[in-house]
Amino acid sequence: ALLIGIGWWFRHKDRTLNSWWAYGTPLVLLVSSSFVDRLSGGSAYHALFGGTVAVLAVAMGGWKRQGATIFIGTAAIAAITVHESIAFTSVVPTWAWLALGGSFLLGTGIALERTDTSPIDAGKRLATAIDQNFN
Repeated sequence: ALLIGIGWWFRHKDRTLNSWWAYGTPLVLLVSSSFVDRLSGGSAYHALFGGTVAVLAVAMGGWKRQGATIFIGTAAIAAITVHESIAFTSVVPTWAWLALGGSFLLGTGIALERTDTSPIDAGKRLATAIDQNFN
C-alpha cells in the first residue's frame, strides 16, 4: 500500500509518468501476495482483500483512464473468481457449460445481426474506443 502511495506521489509530481511504472508493480505485489496466501491455505479473507483491492483498482483506473490498473485489476478479479468458484462449479455437468457458451454465442450473433454489424466492425469499434480513451 505504501508503494501505491509513493507511485501516486510521483505521478502527481510528474504527469508524464506512465501508470504502469507508478501503479503496476505495487498493485501486482499487493494483490498477488493475498492471492498466494489464499492458494497456500489461507482464509477466505485473503481472497476478499485481494478482490477488494482489484475492484478498487479497476474503478480508479476507469475513472482516471489508466490502463495498468484496469488490466491488472481485471486479471486479478478473474483469477480470484475462478479459484474461489471452482469448488462450486465442479459439480455442474459439462453439457451445462456447453449450453451456456452456445447461448452466449447465439445472443452475440443476434445482437450483431440486429445492429447490422459484422464481428470485424465490432472489433474495430472496440479497438478504436480503447485507443481513444486509454492512450
